[in-house]
Amino acid sequence: MKLSSVVANSTFPDVIRLAGQHSWYYDQPGAAGIVNRSFERLRILPLETRVARLIGEHRNATEEQQSPSAALAELASTLEAIVVEGSDSAEQARAAYLVEEWRRISSLANQIDAPPALFSFLRIEAFAMYFNLAWLTIA
Repeated sequence: MKLSSVVANSTFPDVIRLAGQHSWYYDQPGAAGIVNRSFERLRILPLETRVARLIGEHRNATEEQQSPSAALAELASTLEAIVVEGSDSAEQARAAYLVEEWRRISSLANQIDAPPALFSFLRIEAFAMYFNLAWLTIA
């Protein structure tokens, strides 16, 4: 990682561009590969470029938008919207279990006095766990 060899030799497809696909075939390092449904070659901006853009957008954001608590709440809300509108029958059972977990987290939030960011974090972590994802942050 320190020498950037993992990033330089890994694939980081854009999740939005993979919507409706069943698989992503690694083709070469970076964000190049083949999507399953149409076997269409897909090239996306390199991870370093996408991260640099995010950092640039972050610098132009207001103080409220830059708040880690606000960012966690926004991400948790976005994930909830994605799960609610998702229609893939293969993922419906997993989504149902996740929604039940979110209900437990909300119940816990009503029982104890803790920062709202903690519960946003728990909702995001639950999403990652139920969908077998590794949640990485950029700091």
